[in-house]
Amino acid sequence: MDLKKLWGKRRGGSLVENTIMLYILQFSNMFLGIISRGIQTRVLDDKSVYGTLVVAQSVMTYFQLFLDFGFILSATAKISKHRSDRDYLNKILTCVVCIKLCFTVLSVVVRPQRYTYGLMEQTDTYTIAYFGSENRDAIRLCGSTSGRDTDKMKAC
Repeated sequence: MDLKKLWGKRRGGSLVENTIMLYILQFSNMFLGIISRGIQTRVLDDKSVYGTLVVAQSVMTYFQLFLDFGFILSATAKISKHRSDRDYLNKILTCVVCIKLCFTVLSVVVRPQRYTYGLMEQTDTYTIAYFGSENRDAIRLCGSTSGRDTDKMKAC
């Protein structure tokens, strides 16, 4: 079987076919990376600096998977539907980049000096919450006072 000839005869795929192929490519790329990191860690001594680096890279891969998952499907579909409207395409690109930057900032916003950092170290999970503008005063109070000094639940 000559793959070059088959590829040359190939017609353009539909949106669904292209989307499915993109998902297969993305998931296989991430899956193989996760699998190989685990094997590398086991073989090369998990107590070394390499083991720490691999754990950090694995966490970053999971975070990237979370960030990219929704945007691959939603942004691709919108771009495909509005491919001739340049202003709309610019709007989609700007929105996706801004939201990804916000998620990136949220992933590094808790500094070790913060009281929250100590609380997060004591548990396995934490939650990030979003509040509407009706809670602006409570948010301002919670963002400007420390949990060491004030019971924020009573103050709000």
